[in-house]
Amino acid sequence: MEKIQKSQLIMFALTIIIIGISYGINPEVYALELYGLQVVGNMVYIFRTLCGVYLGLGIFWIYTAISKQFIWGLVVECFFVGGAILGRLSSILLDGFPNNFFLQFFLFGEVFFLIVALFLLNKARGAK
Repeated sequence: MEKIQKSQLIMFALTIIIIGISYGINPEVYALELYGLQVVGNMVYIFRTLCGVYLGLGIFWIYTAISKQFIWGLVVECFFVGGAILGRLSSILLDGFPNNFFLQFFLFGEVFFLIVALFLLNKARGAK
């Protein structure tokens, strides 16, 4: 089971790193294609800061996957994805369901990662 838990952390880390890189490489194109936003002025710094946060978290999850502290990686993943889901759900309640397929896909992906992480975390805690 530990191998599955660590593999899931690496898969999640790579997903977050790819998303982070997409935020940082060309924020003007990314924001326009995904969110329909024109990036002007200091908005570039916001997207590149998000890139750094995502890269840092991705590195953290890879570290926890290759160390004996993988349970902490699962805990942080649950909070990270759970927070993203709460934010998306509050936006759906306040703003309506997004028209963009990718934004809908992100929500379902986040729910998937949360369910898997909670299941693996429960298994890890039960094994002790």
